[in-house]
Amino acid sequence: MNGVGRRHTSWIAMLGLLAMAFASTTGAASGPCPIPGTTAASEACVRAELGIPAPVFAAVVSLDAAGAVPAAPIRYQTLPRFPVVERDLAFVLGADRPPTAAQIESAIRETAGPLLRRIVLFDVFRFPDGRSSLAWRLLFQADDRTLTDDEVNAIQERIVRHIAETFHITLRSG
Repeated sequence: MNGVGRRHTSWIAMLGLLAMAFASTTGAASGPCPIPGTTAASEACVRAELGIPAPVFAAVVSLDAAGAVPAAPIRYQTLPRFPVVERDLAFVLGADRPPTAAQIESAIRETAGPLLRRIVLFDVFRFPDGRSSLAWRLLFQADDRTLTDDEVNAIQERIVRHIAETFHITLRSG
């Protein structure tokens, strides 16, 4: 164990009774985090004795080493000139072998084309009869113009038709 690791282990040991709860490991400067330090996890038997139900973790990080890591370059992106158009679509899936949310989302992306900037699954509802409803928020935007309702409506209709035909599910209404 290097000198830094011994110092961190000593610091954890200074916690007294709680120190017995920790099995310390020294983190070398490797992997995605180049900052050396020590991490520890509590033992279940000591947590039970102290009445602590959840796992307890501790980390000691060298601030000198953290300060020496170069900051990631800041990347800027200009704000869009034209507004986003939001639409919500919810589909009702049958109880027997429905498609996955990922399959439906992939088909939505493929069908929508380049004007779809973002898609977020925001609601999952399960009906008592075993069916479910999945709802997505779709954000459309063009770089060179404000989208019209007619443009977005046409894309939305194309998406609904493709999803209904491909997966044999229906658009939720009401």
